[in-house]
Formats: sequence, structure tokens, C-alpha cells
Amino acid sequence: MSRHYVVEKTFKHEGLECAILFCSMGHRCGYVAVEKDSPLFGIDYSDDLKRPELLKELKQTNIGKRGIIPVLCWDGKSVSPEILFNVHGGITYSGKGCYPVTRPKELWWFGFDCAHVDDAKDLQGIMNNFPEKQWKNSYIFSPEYTNYGTVKTLPYVEQECKNLAEQIRCIESVY
Repeated sequence: MSRHYVVEKTFKHEGLECAILFCSMGHRCGYVAVEKDSPLFGIDYSDDLKRPELLKELKQTNIGKRGIIPVLCWDGKSVSPEILFNVHGGITYSGKGCYPVTRPKELWWFGFDCAHVDDAKDLQGIMNNFPEKQWKNSYIFSPEYTNYGTVKTLPYVEQECKNLAEQIRCIESVY
């Protein structure tokens, strides 16, 4: 087990590998992987996909759950995974290899985190998943770090992973 996270759940949706991690700071992260034959394999989350046909639909949708920084900084012309995928807080990770879960094949992961302004820490989850840590005097449990937002639960993050997998399949279909 990592000192910084535990794998809470792995599953497949739309034929894509999905993983949910619980981090030692009290929030969850969700990941969906594409295989080497996907047109999205190797695409960094901030790379322009160079698919202008996606612009029309993107401009007609609301902000949704996208990250506010990519939305505010968007030039209105490029289309990257971080602006395209409508998932909690936006896409905040993309990477190669076997992250976050070891698999026998090479995968490219797209991920999001639930550690944004209105995301509360799951304090019980911290104590359950990291009992070896000395939490008694930790700042993580002080009121200024815990009295706001809502905990993003395992079922919530699982649904966001499924939504992301469906969006990935939809984008792959236009390539």
C-alpha cells in the first residue's frame, strides 16, 4: 500500500479501466484509462486535440463541472481534454504507464480530483484507510480545514468515472 493513497475501487465501464483512489489528505481521485490504440493515447490533458468540429458543440454547452481555471483561460479556439471533458473540477491529470493501478498492458490515464474549494475531507475515510498515521494532533482535523464543503463519496466518484468513460468513448468516435 502507498503511504499516500489506497485504491478504493477498480472497475470497467464502456470497456475502459477505471480506478478510484482515496488519498491520505482525505479526498478521492477518479481515473479512466485508454489503451494504446485509442486516438487519445498520449494526449496531455492540456494538448489541443486539433478537432475544430468539436468547437461548435463545446460553445453551446454550459460550464458544467469543468475546472474554472481552464474555462476562464480558454482561448475559444483550441479543444483540449481539460476543457472538453465535463467532470468534477475538470481533468487534472493525464499520464502513461501503470498509474494508478498496475495492469499488464500500457495505458494512458485521464484523471480528476475531488480536492477543490467545496470538497470536504472524508475524515472517517482518513482514519479507516491510514490507521498507522498519527492523526491526533494533525492539522487535517482542525476546524479551518474541515468545516466546509461536501465529501465526495465513493458512489459519487464512481459515477463521475462512468461519465468520463462515456465522454471518452464519444470523443474517440469522432476520430
